[in-house]
Amino acid sequence: MSFIKIDACGNDFIAVKEEEFIKLDIETIKLLCDRKKGIGADGVISPLKSNEYDFAFKYINYLGFEVPFCGHAIRCLTFYAYYIGQVNKLQMSIITPIGPRKTIIKEIKDKIAFIGLIFENFEIGVKHYVRRVENVENFELEKEKEQFFKISDEHFNIYSEIEVGKISVRTWEYGRDREELSCATGALACALNYNKNKNLNYIEVIPKSKKPIYIEILKDKAILWSYVQIIDI
Repeated sequence: MSFIKIDACGNDFIAVKEEEFIKLDIETIKLLCDRKKGIGADGVISPLKSNEYDFAFKYINYLGFEVPFCGHAIRCLTFYAYYIGQVNKLQMSIITPIGPRKTIIKEIKDKIAFIGLIFENFEIGVKHYVRRVENVENFELEKEKEQFFKISDEHFNIYSEIEVGKISVRTWEYGRDREELSCATGALACALNYNKNKNLNYIEVIPKSKKPIYIEILKDKAILWSYVQIIDI
């Protein structure tokens, strides 16, 4: 199987062309994503062909479930589609199960790209619960999430301020068996919550992976920026 492994802020994916993707069953995807027995990844992604958009978003995670939207996965697919020559432009329109999204490739250097994801009208598209805490490092997220998920199917996020315009974030996504190293939509949800009454134009978000995410806040939208990198294995 021909594939490329791509990392975005600690989330890594196995990217394959559509003709490779349709050959995969769920058990094979789970095996490929297994970090001990397979290649190791958070999931398998593919830019499916679309008549109206540059491509259609497809993502099956390491548990074998289809994920309707993921900010890091869609940015990885943007780089992948450009890298393999499927889409030959730097601004892309992508259809996902939750609606259309737009991405921007701002910079490419060899196997690394700086890619933005636009959130029109600040619509995140994914349910997130956000709580500000004194220090994310001291927060017992695993213990707290057990009680939280008994009453909610939102992703559980906590954040604390490092300095003005910079926050630290941790996320436990609903249905997952481990804490995320990074979550793009969780980072955005925390940044927007933090920005209430602050009126900042840029916020730097530091996820558990320590690979920064930058949130640009405009009048009618937010743009999430961070690096995407092809991993040699």
